[in-house]
Amino acid sequence: TCIPPIDPPATQNKLSMPKRSKSRACARTMSRMVTTGNSTAHAFCVAASVLAEHPDCKLHVAGGLLRHRDSALEGDSTVAFMKQFKVDIAIISAMGIEADGSLRDLDRRETPVAQALIGQARETWLAVDVSKFNQTALASAATLSQVKRVFTEGLPPAPFPLMLHEADIALT
Repeated sequence: TCIPPIDPPATQNKLSMPKRSKSRACARTMSRMVTTGNSTAHAFCVAASVLAEHPDCKLHVAGGLLRHRDSALEGDSTVAFMKQFKVDIAIISAMGIEADGSLRDLDRRETPVAQALIGQARETWLAVDVSKFNQTALASAATLSQVKRVFTEGLPPAPFPLMLHEADIALT
């Protein structure tokens, strides 16, 4: 059973906004789930529960290999699924963000999924906790230049605030 770890009345109020704002409210909800460390499977479960209450929102769930250790989806079938859609907003995360602006991941099998999402999105948002800034990781998934908005719970360390400002990337 999926039980959202968010206050349903607060979520309901956020999602009763005009259609364009609903996607932003959904992204704020997803950002809060990512930055509080919920697993991907749980985040999708919560998103499905929230969106199911709103008939004008649709949630498609990708196939592929579900990794047991962290509930990440990976593999060619996941990438192929993602490439079927053109979306307004892709919400991604990263295990690390290096000072050169590269978004890094520990598992190179996840990077094609992130790259497919970014490639199919009109806009990409990054949801990370502030500890991910200045972290290194093995695989490069994307760059900050591909991101329009960053959601985090605190002010990132230098040089990131200036880098985000100069690239016209919103920090929320």
